[in-house]
Amino acid sequence: MNNSIAPTPEELEQAYRTHDASRAGHQQAEAVVVGADGITVLCSADPKGEGEHTWLIRLADDGSVLWERHYEQGQGTGRAIAALPGGSFVIAGDVQRSEMEYQAQLMRVEGDGNMIAEGSFGPRGATGFVALTLLNDASTLAGGTAGWKGSLVCVNAELHTSWEIPIDDVDDVHGLAPLADGGFAMVASQEKSTTALGMTRLAAFTGDQRIRWQKRLPTEGRGEPAALAALADGGLIVIGHRSISEQDTARMWVVRVDAAGEVVWERLLGPSDEEQRGRAIVLLADGDVVVAGDALRKGRRA
Repeated sequence: MNNSIAPTPEELEQAYRTHDASRAGHQQAEAVVVGADGITVLCSADPKGEGEHTWLIRLADDGSVLWERHYEQGQGTGRAIAALPGGSFVIAGDVQRSEMEYQAQLMRVEGDGNMIAEGSFGPRGATGFVALTLLNDASTLAGGTAGWKGSLVCVNAELHTSWEIPIDDVDDVHGLAPLADGGFAMVASQEKSTTALGMTRLAAFTGDQRIRWQKRLPTEGRGEPAALAALADGGLIVIGHRSISEQDTARMWVVRVDAAGEVVWERLLGPSDEEQRGRAIVLLADGDVVVAGDALRKGRRA
């Protein structure tokens, strides 16, 4: 902006540094894991507007709180969680290093929330993890962005790096899933913009990290992914949001591909005059799929 009412860099910095106690603070759930010990909810929290931290809550089956843990801000903010054999968890996210610099962060915690190990990954800058899965060899695969490019990092139980792959032609990895043959699948966003939706790249990898196939989606219009699940037949299903043209409202979008990456079906859900975005997907024991998202209603997301 270069008009007379545009904020100067100094004014933007002052706004960034200024905190209003009456307006500061937020908290939200980032991910949920359900197991024999109860329901574990991963949250991000910034109660005073002074920086986010990880908040972990264990619920009983009736929804009552069994315990909760708040972690130090320097231990990062969790965005994804995965359960490990034995009852512990890995949490993936980001940790703020300066006003405009972040690194990707992993934490391993016991089943009661106590810290076991932690580690930071990638260069300082626009770097963080938002996706996480447990591979068939019990290693943990995290995905996100590093320096505005996609990034995959595989670690062992001590959170030491086993291997890492930069994905230069995508902006951010949003979903990961193990495949029965020892490989894994990835869904990522491409060509992201502040004025229009980006595109989706879906790919399957072999166990030694070679690309088996990849697919650019959606088949029509533009759309960005949010999550990914692997089906029993080797196929994949992706949830996100998509619009047919720049004039159309973005709607919840679900697409299924077969084991070779070919589209089986593609759906837009919800009314055409209401913006909706897919956020999560869960496979049920009978093979059905449940998807969840939010809608923009009266200027607020619900």
